[in-house]
Amino acid sequence: MLEGMDDDLASASPPPPPPPALEPPPWPPGPVRPPHSRHATRWALAATTLVAVATGGLVGWSVSGATRQQPTGAGTAPKPASGGGSSTAPGSGATPAPSSSSASVATVDQAVVDITATLSGGRGTVAGTGMVITPSGEVLTNNHVIAGTTSITVQIDGQGTVYHATVLGDDPAADVALLQISGVSGLRTVTVGDSSSVSAGESIAALGNALGQGGTPAEVPGTVTGTGQTITASDSTGTSETLNGLIQIDAGIVPGDSGGPVIDAAGHVVGMVTAGSSSGGPQPDATTTGFAIPVNSAMAVVAQIQSGTATTAVHIGGDGPFLGVAVSARGVAADGATVVGMQPGSPAASAGLVAGDVITSVEGIPVGSVQDLNTAMQRLSAGQTVTVVWHDATGAQHSARVALASGPPL
Repeated sequence: MLEGMDDDLASASPPPPPPPALEPPPWPPGPVRPPHSRHATRWALAATTLVAVATGGLVGWSVSGATRQQPTGAGTAPKPASGGGSSTAPGSGATPAPSSSSASVATVDQAVVDITATLSGGRGTVAGTGMVITPSGEVLTNNHVIAGTTSITVQIDGQGTVYHATVLGDDPAADVALLQISGVSGLRTVTVGDSSSVSAGESIAALGNALGQGGTPAEVPGTVTGTGQTITASDSTGTSETLNGLIQIDAGIVPGDSGGPVIDAAGHVVGMVTAGSSSGGPQPDATTTGFAIPVNSAMAVVAQIQSGTATTAVHIGGDGPFLGVAVSARGVAADGATVVGMQPGSPAASAGLVAGDVITSVEGIPVGSVQDLNTAMQRLSAGQTVTVVWHDATGAQHSARVALASGPPL
């Protein structure tokens, strides 16, 4: 596992000293960039409560107030993200379906959970959303909500008992994770719809743990403005990922909504909120341009996890591969991932890597950037022995076989 180092984290107060362990932050949180850009900066629609340092460049999300406010400036026609897919701007003449009834929303609420996850190294907590998909307590959410965390709790419908949850598996590239709530049975579940039937102009509603405030999931109405969309989501460290086939929506989603359901007029889940674009800078309060993973795609990952069979994309269990280096995407070598820190006793330290070394390949996978290293790590598993190749500050080449340790999910 890796940590992307960022020297430019905003803060309302002097930054605290760095934590002793160089462990990874959550997978970069959801798109945030001007709506006209086709490259979205990912902000965790998971709201971040700061305990030690900001995660992914997010600081000081306001969690005051009990209700979600509709953002000002709503109604601006969103631009489609890069790639193909159909798109219809709001007000283009499409006839929306009737909005979801309050009864159907209330039913969905009872199968939506607030998620709170503790970041590794004591660096804070992340709040997001999930939805119960089996009576035995399996919960579908975004991978970026639980990535880099060591403890997860959930609260059904934002009230009552707080339960512990574990990671059954995840697919970081698809931003999908499956959790298991401990000690439950007979739970209400969401009704999974068919995302292949979703079309531009259709009315939807998005539900989630708005701003990490907890309580009954907040609902905002919206409209589908595109399908089959492709976005590139990046965080402040320069790490990015491409998500394909997304549903684009015009709805007032906010941090904390990650992993929450997007429902149709019948109250059936057709998507899962994953990202949003905003012109509000690194700390936008809300966005009217959101993106959701089609539920058919998410459930395909769920089926793979439930089978218990790992692939190069799908990890089984909650342990991620841990190398033990901190790397930086800023002001460093262009031919690899530059090491800027090392966890003592880690696999990388045992192999002889030191700060200033540049990793150029892992297990035969070329590494030309921090993103390449993240991608390579996603294809590996905890306990796997791999070959790491690097060069030092003098240009001398080195390689070593290392056994990846177990760490938080990627």
